[in-house]
Amino acid sequence: MCRNRWRTAGKAACPRSRAELKAQPPPAEPAVYTQREGTPDASWKYLLQNQPHDSICGCSVDQVHIDMRYRYDQAMEIGAELLSRSMDWLLKKEEPGKKNRLSFYNPFPYDWEAPIRLEVPMSQTFPASFAEPAGYEQRCSFRLFDGQNREIPYQIHQIRRNVVHRLKAQQNDLVDMYDLSLTVPLTALGGTYLRMEPDEHPVRFDGQTMAWGADWCANGLLRLQIAVDGTITLLDHRTGQVYSGLNRFVDDGEDGNGWFHDEPIGNELRLTDTTCRFRRTAAGPVCVAFVIEQSLSLPKGRRDSELTTIKLTTTITLWRNKCYADVRVKVENPASDHRLRVLFPTGSQADTYTASQTYFMTERPVGRRTDSLCWDEPDPEEKDTTGILSIRDGHGGLAFIASEGIHEGGVQLHFISMRELM
Repeated sequence: MCRNRWRTAGKAACPRSRAELKAQPPPAEPAVYTQREGTPDASWKYLLQNQPHDSICGCSVDQVHIDMRYRYDQAMEIGAELLSRSMDWLLKKEEPGKKNRLSFYNPFPYDWEAPIRLEVPMSQTFPASFAEPAGYEQRCSFRLFDGQNREIPYQIHQIRRNVVHRLKAQQNDLVDMYDLSLTVPLTALGGTYLRMEPDEHPVRFDGQTMAWGADWCANGLLRLQIAVDGTITLLDHRTGQVYSGLNRFVDDGEDGNGWFHDEPIGNELRLTDTTCRFRRTAAGPVCVAFVIEQSLSLPKGRRDSELTTIKLTTTITLWRNKCYADVRVKVENPASDHRLRVLFPTGSQADTYTASQTYFMTERPVGRRTDSLCWDEPDPEEKDTTGILSIRDGHGGLAFIASEGIHEGGVQLHFISMRELM
């Protein structure tokens, strides 16, 4: 399963749909959580003001969308503050007065092991530290344990030194920010706490279930290989099924809008360059990550002969004990009037696939209806979705899950195709 995360301001603006990790010691709090009257309503008001028909589809004049940015900023800032305060209160209410711990809150009604990456402020007077034999980089030496006294492995991605960290109001502290990855067993609808204990000896972890090379990694469930053209191959060790050519970007012209793709006369299809640049950015007991850099040369606009280049940066992470690849894509787009798609060959011979809608999953036929070609509005190849597409047959299957930002996709000729209008 490939998981692709695309962020949009609209979804992030909703303060009631997010959970956040807190990593700071808790002061005493009242037994009942209260908040300033009208504050949540103000956040929702800003958000709802951005929902008129010609606002949400991005087809109004520029000034309308410039004003939308301000309202999204206000909704997100208010929502983030409400979220921070409410999460603090929930976590402190369950286990008040504890220090030197990491606190997590699980909003889901089931236990699960969550892959988490977060920054932890570490005191510059932490009582234990060590350096590798050359002695150049000093780091805090600590271990993490859950409530059942099980050690939780972690890995350090980077350390930002001498950061001014806000404690509360006008109180600040000078700390080192540790960028950590770990997988945490979370309790359903409640808090989970990891205690941090200094260790006078160096703290290192072996690869455990993780293995890696220059262009591949594996976690015992999946093996991920990066090809020279930037596409990804997944081997499912549980079934022996191989999925190759995943995450290929293709681009062509666009005469349509947010609802329909209208193919221009003389349309040209372009693929990412045949070679890419990639590097491994993390490797350890918790996860292995690669960054893939690709480019596409295409016209600046629909009727332009001058070419420009869009840059695509893909970060792909394989987590310990997880049966999916976590993919994040950043697009630098100087062009207009074009359609960018990402393709995932499934190898499936199924005639139908499953797509997510609001509150339910629907089954759709592969491809488009050929009897619609004479309609005023023919059946589109990519249809609306809330971000989940999956297809399977008797041999296996593949699922695409986008947390946010992808609203159209489909399956044609056994390819999962996700569309983004630009």
